[in-house]
Amino acid sequence: MRMFPELAERRRTKQQGITQARREAKQRNESIKQTLYVNIRRDADKGLSGREIQRKHNVGYRPIRAALTPAPARC
Repeated sequence: MRMFPELAERRRTKQQGITQARREAKQRNESIKQTLYVNIRRDADKGLSGREIQRKHNVGYRPIRAALTPAPARC
């Protein structure tokens, strides 16, 4: 690549595009998960059982447990 620096620049740009796309996808997934957790908490506060929440949101018990347990304190 030292002989053809223009190829190296193009490759870096492509890699940066992939990294940016991955960052955006990760951010999108985090926001979807966050809204799901908010909805699960709201339904739990209304008094729905765990199984009813599972059926309503089409998830297993682990996401429900994760949504209802308090987040660990950040240092």
